[in-house]
Amino acid sequence: METRWYKQALLGGMTVDAFRLGTVLSLGWFWMRRNGCCLLYRRKDAEIIDVSRLLSVANNNTEQIEAPTYLSNKAGSLYFYVVNRANGCGYVERSFSGAVKVCFNQEGHLAVPIPNNVVNLKAGVLAGPKVRLGWYYCPLEEGAKPILFRVYWDGGNGQIDYQNPLAAINYEGQGFYHFHSQTLVAGAYHFAVMAVDSNGIEGNSQTVLRIKVADSGPDIVRVANMEVL
Repeated sequence: METRWYKQALLGGMTVDAFRLGTVLSLGWFWMRRNGCCLLYRRKDAEIIDVSRLLSVANNNTEQIEAPTYLSNKAGSLYFYVVNRANGCGYVERSFSGAVKVCFNQEGHLAVPIPNNVVNLKAGVLAGPKVRLGWYYCPLEEGAKPILFRVYWDGGNGQIDYQNPLAAINYEGQGFYHFHSQTLVAGAYHFAVMAVDSNGIEGNSQTVLRIKVADSGPDIVRVANMEVL
């Protein structure tokens, strides 16, 4: 069970945790370090961080901060860790710029971080006929930053080939992306789009889009003449 560290304080905050957190002089309520410090929090919801549940404190110039050993990590669980900085006067930033999402697999080990899934995947038929795919990518709370998107399809046989991508689209940050296929014959086609990081690891999206291509599109409207009345 997680415990609130200040409830352990006895004799003016003089406990092992209080010495480690540097709070003895302030009776366990402030992080009085001349050069400031880093504060570690953990929550299951990225948008709501309980700042009263402080896990650990480290020097302001540190490159790493460790979570307490009493924390339990359940198999298949997901947590958000947030690091905020405080100056020597006790003023603390409140932002998510130092946030990270941590996932644990069913064996209780750290899951491999993956990019987010693409959202709002849509398709349309263009003249040719060709298929146009469009999607949106948002990096919020992503486990790994993508470098490209892979477009997969079934070639019209009903089974998507995830071994041989149809195309690769470079990642250029948060926003909308699109892809135009080659000229296709009439039939039904299935498409999928995966974000891929620098290690070649893909997202785990299960979204498959089905679109039907006809022999020909509607007749083109032509303006024959125009008169002024």
